[in-house]
Formats: sequence, C-alpha cells, structure tokens
Amino acid sequence: MLRVGSSCAIAIFCAAVGLLTTACSSALVSPSRDDMERAQQDVLNIERQQSVAIGLSVRNEEGQVLLEWRSRERFPLTSTVKALECARVYELGLQEQKAPIGTAKPVPHSPVLGNLPSNALITLGQACRAALSTSDNRAANFIFQQTGGPAALTNWLRQLGDNTTRSDRLEPQLNLSGKTEYRDTTTPSNASLNWQRIDHKLSKQARSLWLNDLASSQVSSHLLKPLVPEHWIVYDRTGAGSDAYSATRAIHAIIVTDRGARYYLALHLRAEAGTDLIDRDEICVDVLQIVLSYLKSLP
Repeated sequence: MLRVGSSCAIAIFCAAVGLLTTACSSALVSPSRDDMERAQQDVLNIERQQSVAIGLSVRNEEGQVLLEWRSRERFPLTSTVKALECARVYELGLQEQKAPIGTAKPVPHSPVLGNLPSNALITLGQACRAALSTSDNRAANFIFQQTGGPAALTNWLRQLGDNTTRSDRLEPQLNLSGKTEYRDTTTPSNASLNWQRIDHKLSKQARSLWLNDLASSQVSSHLLKPLVPEHWIVYDRTGAGSDAYSATRAIHAIIVTDRGARYYLALHLRAEAGTDLIDRDEICVDVLQIVLSYLKSLP
C-alpha cells in the first residue's frame, strides 16, 4: 500500500504506469505553487495598504487559471465592454455596415466621432477603431444602436458560455456602479475566459481586425505595455468609473510572450469614492508588476 507523503512509493507507482515525468512531478513538487501564493499575498498586501478591492484572473492559452484573486466577485465592466462589442461585430462580419452617426447622440468623451454631423455615414468597422483606439463613447453607443443594443450583446455572451457577464446600459451611464448594482458587471474569471474564448473562436480575418484595433489603443500606453519585456505584445482594453459609491478601474488584455505563449488577463479595482484616476492607475501598475513577475517564473 502507498503511504501519503512517501515520495519513493509515489515515484515507483508513477514509473510503473509511465507517468513519472507528469503526474509524479506534480505529486512530489509544484514549482509554481509557492510563487502563486506569494503573488496572492502581495495582492492582499496592496488591498490592505490602499483600502481597495482587487479582482484578478490570469489564464493560459488553454483557459487554465494560473493566478486569481476575488476572481468570482462582480466588478463593473466599464469601457472594457467595447472590446466585447467589437468582437461580436467582427464575428458577425458587420464591419462594412454603414449608418448615419446621428443614430447615436453626442456624449462626453467622444474624441473621434463626437463632432461629426448627424448625417455622416460611419461603418461599424470605423466605429470599432474609434472605440478601441480612443475609447470613443459615441462610437460605442453607435455600435450598440446598430447591433441590437446591450441585450443582444448579453445574449451573445450567453452563447459564448458566459452566464454571468451582462451589458445593460449605454455610455457613459454603464460606468456607474452602486453597492448592489448588477447591471453592466462581470467577474475577473468570466472576463479572462471570455477573452480566451474570443481569441480562439474568431475567424482568422475577424481575429486580425479585433487584435489590430486593440493594439491601436492610445489610452493605455502607461499601464501594462511599458511593463512587459522587449518583444512581448499586449492587446488591451481599459475602463474606469467614478460615482458616489466607488471609483473603479479595469484592464482586460492578451499578453503574448517572445516565445509565443498567450496569457489572458482581467484586472479590476474598486477604490473609495473620489480616488483619483492617477492613484487608481498606480495601484493597477503595482498589481500588474506582480502578475508579470509571476508569469516570468512559469516554466
């Protein structure tokens, strides 16, 4: 009989069934377990020091969870929803569909489409580029108006296998959160898995369009991108919200290493109301450094 904790007995058993290099190694030692626990402790320390809640989920290319913290708690989607909108546009092949921009009224933070005359014809592909490169809010609402609204996006997520994430409102109202608000929320676990699934589900053309738009982001160059090693690639979408209840930040990303390994990241932050965006970004950068240190430790 094998004894629990007997490494020799486990080794003999593993060799007998031809699994010495896989099951046996995991039974005897887990090289990344200590690193994972240290990373989680570092995240907890930041929460305590900064009086914030941090949601984190990191997956590998197969969708396996590598690192998580508060990964099943709800956080506001904020403008990360724009990445989901455009993934759906490209999956459905709607990028050449045109409509007058006037179908979406001007709203704050619309640097590309905000001042266009209402009769200007815009394709959904152009709207996606504006939404993902500059986080243009009118572009996001235009996409919603032309593709069935938030409810249609939620239904698409259900078809993707996500029964939690929901889209309910337009920009900028979707960024508002309350203590018991479920509208326009996701969990870090669902968010990272959605990105993994989308990255694998889209056709080659649709995936290329989506990734190119994500790579064009002009609003996130100070967050994850400066932290990664040379020759690593980042495709990301960020979001932020602030109201009387809290101040939030979100970063969803695909990280590609110089060896071609792909990782899917969802980072969410909930801070006290009134916390400046710069301060939220600094906290997120601290967490991202922890994540990258952990990823570099993986075999």
